[in-house]
Amino acid sequence: MTVILQRSGAVIVGPPRTASRWLVQAVTAAGVPCWTAPGHQFPGQFGTGDRIVAVVRHPVGWLDSMYRTPTGAGVPLGWHVPHPAPGESLEDWVARSLDRPGCVGRFFRQWRPPGSRVIRFECLVPDLLRVLREHGEKPDAAAVWAMSVHRDGAGRPAGPWPAELARQVCAAEQDFLTAFYPEG
Repeated sequence: MTVILQRSGAVIVGPPRTASRWLVQAVTAAGVPCWTAPGHQFPGQFGTGDRIVAVVRHPVGWLDSMYRTPTGAGVPLGWHVPHPAPGESLEDWVARSLDRPGCVGRFFRQWRPPGSRVIRFECLVPDLLRVLREHGEKPDAAAVWAMSVHRDGAGRPAGPWPAELARQVCAAEQDFLTAFYPEG
């Protein structure tokens, strides 16, 4: 889903499996006037620059979520990441995805126009609060609490993965990780 802040016109875009429904609930709980666009809208149609905010997610967590809860074939993953085939094992699907090293990073870059800002899935509440404040919103303590309560709606974190599989994903997504997860 896409959230458009009414006062500033800032657009927050959540690609598939990045808590986009949670974003709508959290912005609404914070009392920030907004509009929502259903589905997953590509941010380029809203322009470029720092009014656009895109959500990213660590490649291991995103692949885990895509595998555990596959999106419909109509959800735009671009040519970057294949949809899991019915009955395909996690290891086989990840191996097939890694035939295109950097596929997750390319997927997320298509959602992030030049000059846009980023919210990371792993720190949704503080990142969203920062973005709201940067765009002139002033969520009070009750709003921050309400956002935190809704955090569970953002989906579960990645389950335990085979360590070697996670290492392979991180190696294949090194450019993306360096750009958005420099701490590791």
